[in-house]
Amino acid sequence: MSEKSSSVLGRLMPPSEPTNILTLDTSSVYTVSGFTHGDSLLAEVRFQAPLEMRDQLPLLLERFLSENESVYGPIGAIAISIGPGSFTGLRVSLALAKGIAFARAILIWPVSSLRVLAANARDFAHTIASVIPARKRECYIGLFEGAELQPLLDPICIAHSELESHVPPEAVLLGPAVDELQPEIRQRLSKQLSCTRPHFHSPSALCLARLAQAQWHGKTSPEIDSLTPFYLKQFPA
Repeated sequence: MSEKSSSVLGRLMPPSEPTNILTLDTSSVYTVSGFTHGDSLLAEVRFQAPLEMRDQLPLLLERFLSENESVYGPIGAIAISIGPGSFTGLRVSLALAKGIAFARAILIWPVSSLRVLAANARDFAHTIASVIPARKRECYIGLFEGAELQPLLDPICIAHSELESHVPPEAVLLGPAVDELQPEIRQRLSKQLSCTRPHFHSPSALCLARLAQAQWHGKTSPEIDSLTPFYLKQFPA
């Protein structure tokens, strides 16, 4: 990227409100992309597929974006789950988002993937623990409180066997890592899982858009060049 184009992007102003937003979350086994306007979800595509199938994501995203922009008009920002989560998924989605943002001279609004999941339950739960798969029998966990999803715990990576000591009895436990828990651990966490609904375990495009707007609209967004996935855990080269 030229020095000129980089400096121009650094001076971008936030889009007027409301604006069309493209959302993208590939932090886990779920790939979810949405097209939103204000507080409305206009379109969403989601699928659960092996990581090797994510080489099809650029074409799918291009088609999804083209179809919806032809109906609703151009996007003014991209909201993306920045991590923690799948190393491959985070790297691929951010690269795609950067390509679209540079081409259109629009902003990228990064949001914690754990916070996006927690937003699924904030309308009825006061304390929410969200979990995303890491390595075998490990997960990333975030703990949030209240409708504003105030963090009670910095994101960490722990073994499944440690979940019971990190998830309070009154909390709701949700996220794609729940499906990977061993039966004995699920049994010990049965109270925290009792109020969880199946769709809470995957990210919501509308939740991502809402959080991105609340976090970034009217504020100085990060420069696109400086954005990197929040891996949390280091991966061997």
